[in-house]
This record gives sequence, structure tokens and C-alpha cells, in this order.
Amino acid sequence: MGRTMRLGSGPTPEPGFGFGVSGLDRALGPLIRGENALWGLDREMASDIRDRIGAAASPSRHYDARTLDRLREDVAAEPGLTAIVDLTDVGDELTGTSWAARMRECACAVFASASVCHWLVPRVCVDAVSWNWPAQCVLSVDEREVTVCRADGRTTGHLRVPLDSDAPAGARRSALGAANLGRGLRVARIERGWSQAELGRRVGVSASAISQMERGRLGLSLETVIEVSEQLGVTIDDLLRGDTAGWFIAVNRPGIASESASARVGSGQDAVAREAMHTQILGGGGTLTPPVGPSGRITILVGSGQICVERAPQRTLVRAGDIVDITRAVGVSVSNLGSHDAVLFWF
Repeated sequence: MGRTMRLGSGPTPEPGFGFGVSGLDRALGPLIRGENALWGLDREMASDIRDRIGAAASPSRHYDARTLDRLREDVAAEPGLTAIVDLTDVGDELTGTSWAARMRECACAVFASASVCHWLVPRVCVDAVSWNWPAQCVLSVDEREVTVCRADGRTTGHLRVPLDSDAPAGARRSALGAANLGRGLRVARIERGWSQAELGRRVGVSASAISQMERGRLGLSLETVIEVSEQLGVTIDDLLRGDTAGWFIAVNRPGIASESASARVGSGQDAVAREAMHTQILGGGGTLTPPVGPSGRITILVGSGQICVERAPQRTLVRAGDIVDITRAVGVSVSNLGSHDAVLFWF
């Protein structure tokens, strides 16, 4: 008898897994089992967000820097748990390699479980790569508004939702501020393989100034913005939108309501000849670089396993039933984060 394999149908929506902010729940739909939500906020806002999440979820359990290591055991042993990890008092240490490793291990444990986790970190850490990629939702809280920085598999448009209003979240866009500009600058710089010192040399400023710009801590004159955009070869609009790498999209995450799910509508003019679907079994801890055809595009379907898909400067964590669509796929790598074989399909 030949071997058979059943593709995962994906997690199902859980109404109890909310964000604790009504506007977010309406705009994004509920969190689904295994998701991580990363909140960037000031320390004085932490207790407010903790209370909101706790009131929207049951059962919930709180963790901090001292108790974080218990998280992996708890989410595995208690399906349906909502974990709230408050790390707002740790500070800049969160961007270090040791914290990145702990975050990765815990976030992957949540992703493989039937629980969800809310991570509360200082707002300045939200753009750190080591904190961004394991989370499925990345949120930033400022002036009592929540900005949706990223939400894999959901349609967001960088929405801003007020904390203290039950008004529906509409098509409000985040302000064109230093934070968005910094994100766009960093993505474009890394895509070109330039260091902060190299971009600084081209623009005529120090590497420290570039670092401050990317963190949103240094305002830029119009002349500097124009010079940066010219050196990077991108438009000012791309930099201000903070998203020059929209070619990397996690789509159709199972369990997300259709009205909140990402959708791409193509036309006959956009059609590109595609090769037949390929199948790959990737061993535990293994990494591969899938071949990319002349179109420069690749679509990856995950049959089983926990997979990290990376194309610098972006990476995301996906699992059975997820689809990743990459329109500029040269240099993309796929890693199996688990210890068992993972099954992938791509075309």
C-alpha cells in the first residue's frame, strides 16, 4: 500500500482569542490557535493592554522575564491558553542575540500549540528583526492608538485603531511619520546589501545617524529624504509607506475569516507561464533554496511542519495549510524549524 498524506486544513477560528481591542477584532478577526501577537508600547501602557487582553480571553496566564521559560511547557499542556508575556521592563536587551533565541523558541512552541501568546515589548523594539519574524501580528501602540504594522494572512493597510472607541476600524492610515520612514529606509538598505555605514557615506551622514533614522528617532529634512531616496533608488512614497518589500506575502492563512484574509486579483495581462508543482520533503533542521524560474516568482504551500521562509530583509513563520507568495524570489531560503520532516510544495 502506498504512503498517503493528508494536508493540514489549518487552525479554526476561536472567538475567545481576541486582541482585547474591539476595533482590532472587527478589522482583523480573532486570533487563531498558535498565533503570536507582538505589541510595541510604552511601559505605562502595559497594564492597560494586559487587562484588556485578560478580559477578552479565558483562561489567561501572565509571564515576565523571570517566568518566560515556563511558557513552552504551559502552552503544550493547556490547549486554549492565552499567554501574556510582559517584557516592557527589560529594555534594549531585547534586541540582543540571547533574547532573540528565547523569543524564537517560545514563539515556535506557541505556533505549534493550540494556544495564543501576546508579547508586550518596548515600542522601540518592534522593528528589530529578531522580534518581528516569529509573530503573526505586529502592533504598535502610541497616543492611545494601535497601528497594525503587519498581520500575516490578513488585509490591514497599516490601519490605526483607537483604544478608547468602539467605532468600527475604517480605512484610516497611519501617519506618515519618522517610524514609517525608518522602516522603509531599513528594508531598502538591506535589500541592496548595504551597511548603515555605506548608506551614510553615500548620503553624507554618519552610520549612527542612519541607525537613528531607521529607529524613527531622528527627524529628516526634506533635502535628506530626497538624497536617501535617490541613493536607494526608491521613491519617497515607498519610503514613507514603510513597505518597500511588499513582494513577500503570507496569504490565505487557514482559520482567518474571508473578509479579513489577503486576496490577490490578477488579470490576463499579468499572467506568467509557471512550471509544474514540485514536492519536497525537508528534514528536521534542514534548509533549502528552491529554484526560481525566469518570472522571478515562487509560491510555496506548506503541507506539514513549521517553516521559516526568508528573503532578506523579510522572513516569516508558516505551517501546514499556509501559502507564501513571493514576487521577487531570487535568494529565498526555506528552513525547517522542527525536528521532524516537513513537506513543501512550490511552483
